[in-house]
Amino acid sequence: MSSNQIEYSSKNEAQSKASVISFHGLKYETAFGPKRQKEQKKILRNVSGVFEPGLNAIMGPSGCGKTSLLDLLAKRRDVRPDEVSGQVLLNGREYPKCFKQLTGYVVQDDVVFGSLTVKENIIFAANLRLKTSSAKERDEIVRDLLSELNLDKCADTRLGTELIKGVSGGEKKRCHLATEMITQPQILFLDEPTTGLDAYMSYSVMSSLRQLADNRGCTIIFNIDQPRLYIYTMFDKLHLLSCFGQTVYHGKAQHALRYFANLGLICESHNNPADFFLDIIMENSDSGEVLQNSGRDNLAMKFDNDRRGDIVTSFKSDQIVVSYPNSDHDEEEVIDKKNLPKMFQDSAEALQMLSECDQILSLSQNYKLEQIRNKNKNNFSVGFILQVLFLMQRQVKDFVRNPEACFLPPIVAIASGLVCGIVWFDLQLTGTGFQNYFGALINAVMILCFQNIAAVEIFIRGRAIFMHELSNGYYSYFAFFVSKMLSDMLLMQFLPTLLFVNFFYWMAGLPSDFGIYIFSILTGIVLCMCSSAIACLFSIALNDVSMAANLMSKTLILSFLFAGLMVNIASVSKGLSWLQYISIVRYGINCLSIPIIGPANFCGERSFKLENGTTLSGNICVSGRDLLDDQDMPYKGEEKWFNLGMVVVIWAVIIIMSFGKLLTLKKRK
Repeated sequence: MSSNQIEYSSKNEAQSKASVISFHGLKYETAFGPKRQKEQKKILRNVSGVFEPGLNAIMGPSGCGKTSLLDLLAKRRDVRPDEVSGQVLLNGREYPKCFKQLTGYVVQDDVVFGSLTVKENIIFAANLRLKTSSAKERDEIVRDLLSELNLDKCADTRLGTELIKGVSGGEKKRCHLATEMITQPQILFLDEPTTGLDAYMSYSVMSSLRQLADNRGCTIIFNIDQPRLYIYTMFDKLHLLSCFGQTVYHGKAQHALRYFANLGLICESHNNPADFFLDIIMENSDSGEVLQNSGRDNLAMKFDNDRRGDIVTSFKSDQIVVSYPNSDHDEEEVIDKKNLPKMFQDSAEALQMLSECDQILSLSQNYKLEQIRNKNKNNFSVGFILQVLFLMQRQVKDFVRNPEACFLPPIVAIASGLVCGIVWFDLQLTGTGFQNYFGALINAVMILCFQNIAAVEIFIRGRAIFMHELSNGYYSYFAFFVSKMLSDMLLMQFLPTLLFVNFFYWMAGLPSDFGIYIFSILTGIVLCMCSSAIACLFSIALNDVSMAANLMSKTLILSFLFAGLMVNIASVSKGLSWLQYISIVRYGINCLSIPIIGPANFCGERSFKLENGTTLSGNICVSGRDLLDDQDMPYKGEEKWFNLGMVVVIWAVIIIMSFGKLLTLKKRK
């Protein structure tokens, strides 16, 4: 039995709780460019390795496939079967269905709520991801995490938004890390954890990771760009990629310099190892362009055009040979560049790595994966109702702490109600009163619809957070959607609508009948909900606020156009006349006109000229129902409920479309 086998056997007890990820001959290629001009690009080429408990770093030049490798190991990238080949195993076996519950993934951007405090963000993650029934137990876990990640001092400080200054970048990154560590995952993935941080904050974050690896035995895998020396010394294992996704080195981080020194590539004492690795990879990158990980002496050929003729580039041993066969004299130029991927394949380090992979496969029965038992069919830690409640609780906090969202809509609603109330103050049932009444109701409907254009931001602003939390199993699509709709209705629709309708209704002197008043409020709320649903649909379908707002405004203008007020619907072609049946403006005006104008009588001095030329004048009363008939709004008492019901039907259809579109969004990191 070899020394490696003895070492593995002696660690069987420790490995029973450890998580080891191994990848064998991993290849990944995908298509780039327009649909008709897509080109296949190879991202990873026959990459293998083993990551054990500790800090495992993936390094290489920009565009070498570091993030792709990390995502494939973390099962966070949607790929077609024909794009990926090779094996990725957990403890020598295929990934279990509960893999995402065993792992955490910290994305490069900090996807946490800036309006919430550090502690509140972690508590939210604990509420949705921990199965412990006791709130006291959850609080204790949160308290321990705050202490372990040195977040005690800033626990009650908001993370910060564009308008509110919050915690530092390092503290925000550690807060995000805490939300992933709340489930005590066996494996933790991080996408460039030091990006955007200064030297001290980077060291603080990496020290926290080092502490987690030592105290909890976590397998921590991350990609990182050119870390400083004192950060590099924390690494346990290093995987270096070439510019073209090939393995240049895989092994213990502290042995990497010795490995390259044996190849004649010596790092100066004053040089940072991370910078040194990047330099030698870039300097010797030409050989990787055509190398397909073949073990032959004559590895690859490539052809190009030059002013002297065809250039033939070949690789013999560890040199690049450039020849010009069509020149007057057979010329041959030797470029002293090392074939680093090929040299690693032939190295003792590569043989040791492959030996480790084989031993993991043979000793897979000695690994015991801590399976997570979940009574819920959908593998969520809490049920649907609790998911909705916790989501709404967070949205209420975010709403209250956002001055623009909290105070601006009610102020705008009051101002709009006052202006409209002043313009149509104390309307009278005179001969010309119908025009004033009808104009006032049209204006009210338009304000109720257009006031929700700002709601297009409701989903776009939190899209990144939603996609990340959904991928990590915080909640279901439906729970998120229901919580958004309920919170939007209660916080953004009910109060502004109530304020506007009250100021406008009583200042304009509309009927004091309590039933009509309540129906008017109900109509206003339903109209707001419908226009908000349109905003929700565009915000889900598009990822640009200005474009979504533009399309929504055009949709409402089209609805106003086919309400029958600016054009005679009978004169419109049959191909477009059907749009009147989906016009929420048309149904909204009908809802308010039928109970308010219908029962009224408009009396005033009127003149009529007979056919014989005689003119009659006098005080004449015309019923509101007759005037509505002239506007193609046949008066019937029950018609108001029909029109309100049609708005509800349109709202329901748009809501279903919005949820359907939400389901099509791909889960991301």
